[in-house]
Amino acid sequence: MIVKSTDLYPRFRLEKNLDLQAYVESFMTSSRIQNLKNVLEYRMRHMCLVAENFIDEFNVHAMIRTSECFGLQDFHNIGQKNVLMKKNKSVNRGAFQWTHIYDYTDCPDPTLSCIEHLKSGGYRVFATSSHLNSNYTPESIPIDRPLALILGKEHEGISDLALKHCDGLVSIPMYGFTESFNVSVAASLLTQTIVERIRKSDIQWQFSEAEKENLYYEWIWNSIKYPDKLYYEWSAMKL
Repeated sequence: MIVKSTDLYPRFRLEKNLDLQAYVESFMTSSRIQNLKNVLEYRMRHMCLVAENFIDEFNVHAMIRTSECFGLQDFHNIGQKNVLMKKNKSVNRGAFQWTHIYDYTDCPDPTLSCIEHLKSGGYRVFATSSHLNSNYTPESIPIDRPLALILGKEHEGISDLALKHCDGLVSIPMYGFTESFNVSVAASLLTQTIVERIRKSDIQWQFSEAEKENLYYEWIWNSIKYPDKLYYEWSAMKL
């Protein structure tokens, strides 16, 4: 079973209601509303990051923070059995609430389920490696289609299953003695270069107006305190 972070939201936070939206906006400052709309202009699904079987949950949170900072809307976590990912504000700095996180921990074969899910959505899937012969660098990886980058478990790297089913390998050029970057640092370096290439290209990477409106509706609930209380107050007024 694939679990999406928004599956845990109450329905009123996902099913757009313009009357309710206006009520929530009345509790927000105009600058806050404008900031949400400004960020939406830079949001993309053309690229996403995937964490495969990380041992240190802090690295997952750091990757989610990196993903959100660069404007990537979706993040995919291939978790280990019986290891549930919890929010950690000291590391992700609130990135959870602005990102759609897909978790594959409870799937029969999490890695394969994730790759199949991404490919069914039109993504090319690339694995990262510091010691295998790579096809690409961040500067040469193809960006004409949506792409997903899988970063593997600390120390061990990407799994054989991921290698078998991915569309290619990408690595960061290195010139020192150390064998590899920390996994969350590698995610940042890869993402910065690739995202900048996408943004400067002629690719239509921006959200459609409908996507922006739907995501804005989700986000306004994250911008206020006590959203459930506000919803029940609005519902009471409608009786």
